[in-house]
Amino acid sequence: MIILGDTIFDVDLHNQIDKNVSSIGVKSVDDPSRFGVVLLDENKKYNEKYIIRKFIEKPETPVSNLAIVGLYYIANSSLLVEALNTLIEKNIKTKNEYQLTDALQIMLDLGEQFTTFPVEG
Repeated sequence: MIILGDTIFDVDLHNQIDKNVSSIGVKSVDDPSRFGVVLLDENKKYNEKYIIRKFIEKPETPVSNLAIVGLYYIANSSLLVEALNTLIEKNIKTKNEYQLTDALQIMLDLGEQFTTFPVEG
């Protein structure tokens, strides 16, 4: 479980997370350009939850209003380490910074499935 240090939230994680699949906390926002966002695949579900098809860090043009709120459950931590190493080895940066969102996209590209869970508070 990754919880960013600047995240204050109100959610019952026990009822939201399936330990068999990675899952990202999201909230609908008015200005998604300030956040990393997810695009869902409306045709694919895992246990009644839509599968994420793409992660985008602070999009200049809004493509989704589902902002990543800083709560991440990673089922395959070794794949996360591999993705983070790839970012560094290939010097992959967005807005001149290494982004967790980019590592999650690498994981997605390597076959990891991600769902979302709602965070309202």
